[in-house]
Amino acid sequence: MQQSLAHAPETLVRSYMEWWSLAGVETLCADAPTDWMQQPVAAEAPTQPAKAKPTIAAPSVPIAPPTVPVAAWPSDLATLQSQIVGEARLPGTGYSSRRAGPVGASNAQLMLIGDIPEGDEIEAGYFGTGATGRLIDAMMRAIGFDRASIYQTALAHSQPATGAIPPGDLANLAQFGRHHAALVAPTRILLLGNAACEAFLGRNLMDARGRLHDFNHDGGKLAAVATYHPRTLIARPALKAQAWQDLQMLANKE
Repeated sequence: MQQSLAHAPETLVRSYMEWWSLAGVETLCADAPTDWMQQPVAAEAPTQPAKAKPTIAAPSVPIAPPTVPVAAWPSDLATLQSQIVGEARLPGTGYSSRRAGPVGASNAQLMLIGDIPEGDEIEAGYFGTGATGRLIDAMMRAIGFDRASIYQTALAHSQPATGAIPPGDLANLAQFGRHHAALVAPTRILLLGNAACEAFLGRNLMDARGRLHDFNHDGGKLAAVATYHPRTLIARPALKAQAWQDLQMLANKE
């Protein structure tokens, strides 16, 4: 499904206001800030992938290189998705016994890549749910995208005990993430947070954000933008203005 940026004026205004409201900006006619956490915006649930079977034992140390070699990684997207939420041992799936699967259309033009699933996403079994999912929905609507036109995933599909990707695993996860992106074949990539930024661009978030990158992959170039992870924007809403600038660069890329 193709994205549409040609919204009617009133639709654009409503999308912009919803994004600012969800990010915690004060309204133009009220003295108190909007507390979006008390009244979450209802978002349509994306097509739910098969729930992961909790059969993988959680290791007590960072995961080792995958038992499935790179050459044997699935070469089609549907099989890769099935293995991510199933029992296959792939990079980023062995941190715990529960997994969150990617969501989105196979022909999506925009691919969102974070670091690890949130607790709500682990509970649901797929990305794009909970508080961060609602914020992403508002951010995407503000630049003319909806759930039908994006593909969302992360470097890891299970949660490390520390709540962060072990540094020693990043290179392996980056390789798998690039393989995943090649199968989705988007025209634009939005990198959410420092880990995803380092994996795909080879630099930290503060050095990379604020500019449009040409991401070289499989002989072609993709437009890539790095910005703060939604969990960071929820914790530090003052950063929303910088994130909005990043999103506009992504939306204005021809």
